[in-house]
Amino acid sequence: MTTVSARGVPPVRIGRWAVHGAFPAAGLWLLVTYPDLNHMYMHGGMHFWLIRGAAVLSLGVAILPLRAARVHRDMRLILVSPVFQSNSGFLG
Repeated sequence: MTTVSARGVPPVRIGRWAVHGAFPAAGLWLLVTYPDLNHMYMHGGMHFWLIRGAAVLSLGVAILPLRAARVHRDMRLILVSPVFQSNSGFLG
């Protein structure tokens, strides 16, 4: 039997969101506390392929909600897809 909070959301789900929100905050705190951990990495070729890979990944993520929108006939998913497409166009 699972317990449910007052709003109807299981506590495990709330905890999962809290952990996912705490990781970026902990990383920011670490870099602010120890600025010597943040170093410059300058490599032109690697930067090109990193950005190109992010653009391809963003385009792949844009295609998934578009296909799901067709299957579920949900207009909201169609509106999510152009966001990732524009990110892909900006990066690529």
